[in-house]
Amino acid sequence: WPELVRGDQSGEYVLDSCIVQEVNEQMGHLCSDTEAMPQCGTTFTSQQVEECDFETDKAVTFERLNGLTNNITHKIYLGSHQVLLTANLNTDLPLALGIRHDVDVCLWQPQGCGDDFSISHEGTLLAFGYVQVS
Repeated sequence: WPELVRGDQSGEYVLDSCIVQEVNEQMGHLCSDTEAMPQCGTTFTSQQVEECDFETDKAVTFERLNGLTNNITHKIYLGSHQVLLTANLNTDLPLALGIRHDVDVCLWQPQGCGDDFSISHEGTLLAFGYVQVS
């Protein structure tokens, strides 16, 4: 996230080099030093492509912090899936996250306290990407 507290620009956005290295090691066998160019034509027009469709080069993690020690208690690797929205699904819980998955948005609700922490899938906004750009 660019900011943890709305309006607070202190701190810096840092990718975890250990996660980047781990992904490179695990996925290295799927990569090649030479780029293979497909022989077929383009299946979409430039009007169908949005700037947000090219976010695959960004790696994002969801981190839960202990408010007293400022230590990370839980970390979830989101890859290049964008957090598009937050929603107040339950006033007794933190805001739910709307995470982009292709053209859909999956709503995930963080819950629990102390070490008893989980995130549950609360629903999916189908084709939300189409609604977002229209």
